[in-house]
Amino acid sequence: MNVKKLFNSAFEKQCPHCDQVIDTRKLNKVPRTEVLKWFDFTPRPHLACPKCQGHVFNTVVNSPFLLVPFGVVLLILILSLYLKSVNIWLVSIPGYQVLFTLIMFGFGWIACRKSKLIAEKI
Repeated sequence: MNVKKLFNSAFEKQCPHCDQVIDTRKLNKVPRTEVLKWFDFTPRPHLACPKCQGHVFNTVVNSPFLLVPFGVVLLILILSLYLKSVNIWLVSIPGYQVLFTLIMFGFGWIACRKSKLIAEKI
């Protein structure tokens, strides 16, 4: 199995406007023209399809898969408080830090894989 093809497949999504498969890393950034709301510090640009220029929104930012690695760390910390066999120092061992990094990248890839492009309403 080609690893590069497997990795890139997480970023290939179908545009809701033109129904063509596009790479989400190549979405165009279009500056916002509307007035900022009271809670906005800087205007976040719209994302647009590079082929049809239709405005889209990527749902990866709302994915619950991005919270799983932090849940794992929280579970280890809670278990270390109540169980003597699970020591709090396990978190500081480099092997667990590498494991946490791999879990973060793995669930990040799953979040990208499960995400969709939806049409943004302006």
